[in-house]
Amino acid sequence: MLREIITPQSDEYTIHIPKEYINTKVEILVLPFAYTNEKMIQASQNKSKTSLRGVFSKYADSSKVALEDNAWKQYIIDKFKSDD
Repeated sequence: MLREIITPQSDEYTIHIPKEYINTKVEILVLPFAYTNEKMIQASQNKSKTSLRGVFSKYADSSKVALEDNAWKQYIIDKFKSDD
């Protein structure tokens, strides 16, 4: 992958295409760069690391949790049981 962030001084720019990309389809995008390095670092530091662990616990039926392991094992046995 080739990524280059520049500040163009004219409306023309020449890029070097790596040898492994020759004779292959490539996509060249020109987009405005939205963040400075300081803003990127600050944004990544401020981003809280959240976990999805337990997010669906409010929907769990506690009376059926104990049956869960055996249910999966039985499902696999039934699914792959050969019909002789």
